[in-house]
Amino acid sequence: MHAFHWSMLRLAVLVGVTMPGATAALASQAPAPPVHGKPGKAWHVVGSLRVDEQSNNNVFLLSDTMRARLDTFTTPASPATRFADMRSVNDYITTLRGGLGVEGPGLFGRTLSIRSDADYDWYARNAKRRNIDVGFSVAQTFPNHGRLELRGRLVPSYFYRNFLADAIDLNGDGVIQSNERIYAAATYRDSRLRVSYRQRLIGSTQTDGLGATLELAVGRSARTYEAPLRYRSYRGPTVEAALVLELARPWKLEVGYTHASLNSRADSAVLLLNEPDFNRDLNGNGTTTDLRVRSAQMVDFSRREEDLDLGLRAELNEGVSARLRYEHRWRAFPSVQPFDVLNNSRRDRRDFAGLELSFRVRQDTHFSVGGDVEIQTVRRSLVPSLTEDVTDYKRTRFYAGWRFQI
Repeated sequence: MHAFHWSMLRLAVLVGVTMPGATAALASQAPAPPVHGKPGKAWHVVGSLRVDEQSNNNVFLLSDTMRARLDTFTTPASPATRFADMRSVNDYITTLRGGLGVEGPGLFGRTLSIRSDADYDWYARNAKRRNIDVGFSVAQTFPNHGRLELRGRLVPSYFYRNFLADAIDLNGDGVIQSNERIYAAATYRDSRLRVSYRQRLIGSTQTDGLGATLELAVGRSARTYEAPLRYRSYRGPTVEAALVLELARPWKLEVGYTHASLNSRADSAVLLLNEPDFNRDLNGNGTTTDLRVRSAQMVDFSRREEDLDLGLRAELNEGVSARLRYEHRWRAFPSVQPFDVLNNSRRDRRDFAGLELSFRVRQDTHFSVGGDVEIQTVRRSLVPSLTEDVTDYKRTRFYAGWRFQI
């Protein structure tokens, strides 16, 4: 309860103190400050500091049924159970981000920027979720508003939630009860590398206000889970394209598309299966009617992802801007493993919508406030998993934050 009251107090103070003025983009993957295209001046230090406070009502992305179950806990769950180290569905998250770098003349006398940054997410209720995220970027501008950039990010360790790792038939009846299931933490290491080139296609003018900028990028993502859930790991290439259209002032339309081919090696995992679904005697007792039978089978977490991202941005008046964003993600899992109830025939659809207001307090000080909602639906033709590891979910989030530029 102390953590709850302290987090609510921080959020109230952050919003209350800053509303008389206020700006800035606040998404966790917010881009680095733009590199100016004009000929660079002497080398100098640049930096930024950001602090955000967030209220999140479903940090573990659980289904409604699982959220209700976790909410009934009054004491911490026992180790190796489904909700171990998962103290609350809702949480209050404080994010601190610091960045430091240098800028100066590079190729053709244009600006070269070298930066590094780090984020720390402090969860008030779910302490195991606290994590650090580090990154770097190298950007070189070119004539005619061109920019080449290399970016990388690393999350050394992140606790997602718990998944079924094994089961022990304690009473020997061939059926696994809830108290015979063993869960393990899905903790992973995440890394990303990305090279992009941005080019201004049409420059806006004071008279027509029309303009267009195109950005193309290629990259590679890798997510590696710790034992005993290594079979969930995947990696592969990503391709991105983004177009920014400057419409009649003050409107800007942003359209982005991402395609990722993420490959995983098929491996053995412990599953709970219903024998009638497959007409197989999975526990060797001579029948095919048992439910919730422990069975080690091959699974494949490979996936193909596509994202369509739409944004509408407007400068409402001097120092005040707004951004409306919508994103739709498609995921297809090509697993052909016959007993892979986690991924065989699985199709995910996720919709994200958010609104952010940004205020400029001073030239180098901004404040922003916003909220978003995320909804996932899962469709499969194969029989559903008994572990409830793959589910529909809904999450809403509200946030407020400061950003300072050096």
